[in-house]
This record gives sequence, C-alpha cells and structure tokens, in this order.
Amino acid sequence: DIAQQTRNIDRLVQRVYDMKISHVFLQAFSDPQGDGNVKALYFPNRWLPVRADLFNFVSWQLQTRGRVKVFAWMPVLAFNLAPPLPRVQRWDPQSGRTLTATEPYIRLSPWNTQARRQITDLYEDLARYAPFNGILFHDDAVLSDFEDAGPEALSAWRQTGSTTAIAEMAHSPAAQEAWTRFKSQALTAFTLQLSQATQR
Repeated sequence: DIAQQTRNIDRLVQRVYDMKISHVFLQAFSDPQGDGNVKALYFPNRWLPVRADLFNFVSWQLQTRGRVKVFAWMPVLAFNLAPPLPRVQRWDPQSGRTLTATEPYIRLSPWNTQARRQITDLYEDLARYAPFNGILFHDDAVLSDFEDAGPEALSAWRQTGSTTAIAEMAHSPAAQEAWTRFKSQALTAFTLQLSQATQR
C-alpha cells in the first residue's frame, strides 16, 4: 500500500525531528525471515533483487526534513549471492569434518576474490544511488575459532608461514592467537576497502 507507506515514512521523519535525534542507522537490506541471510536490498544494484526502492527516498527525507545524519546499515559477508561463490566453512571438532558455517549467519568467504568484488559492487551501487553520511557495518563480519576452514582461507593462512592446522590450534595457544589475529586483520582490511570504495 504505497499511500500507507508514504504516511508511515512521514510520521517516522516527523518523530525523528520532534525527538531531536542526531543520527539514524538506516537498514539498506531486507531480511523478512529474520535469519540474517540477505536476499534483497532497498536500492537498485547489480547482484540482488530490490525488495522496494526505498533507501534513497527515506534517507533524503530524514536528512532534509528530519535534520539528521544518516548511516547506511549494511552487511559485510551475509549476502545471498550466487551459490557457486564459496561460503565460510567451519571445521567441526567433534566429527573432524568441514561444513558450511550457518551460525550466526551463512556468510561469503572473505578470501574469495569474486565474492569480495561483488560485495564491493553492492557498496558502490548504494553510494551511487543514495546520499548518506557513513556506513554501519552489520555484525556478520565475524569468524569463530574454527572458521574459515575453506581452501582459500587456509591457503592464505599458510602464506603467512604458519603450518599449524585448525585441528591443532587447541594445543598451541600461540598459533591460535596468530590465527585469530590473521582473521581479524583480514576482516578489518575488507571493511576498510568497502569504506574506500563507498567514498570513491
């Protein structure tokens, strides 16, 4: 109901203005199932369906009428892009098997060049399409002790000079600390790349 949607947005903007709010984190992605796996977005883009073309309009209304700074709230890895793109893999200490990680979300592997390129495309598309003041990265940019156990991640890990396998981490605190630092630095570097691509 477009008319009701417009009335809802008008009420939202007025409420934000009346409450003298200074910053709004505006969700640019759709997650109607609430499972954290992003299958659609609220802006035109190259890779995912558009649930509703709303982000630009709401962002502009909030900035011009609500007088707030708008931060685009975006996932980092939990995009439901093409199935061939590799997902984060988790080594299961009970079975010794490697499986697609599903908690807290199914995520794309940040070590895959094509996955990183398509995610960057989404950020560029948002920046071309809508005015906003900054980015709020979603909480999906996280890897557990046993992630990412995919081949590209493990290859990058070996290139650091480490020969410790994930299965051996529990017996080597120094290797586990290095593994954690390696992953944290990779995630931080990727979010910085996304920020730079958005600014460009």
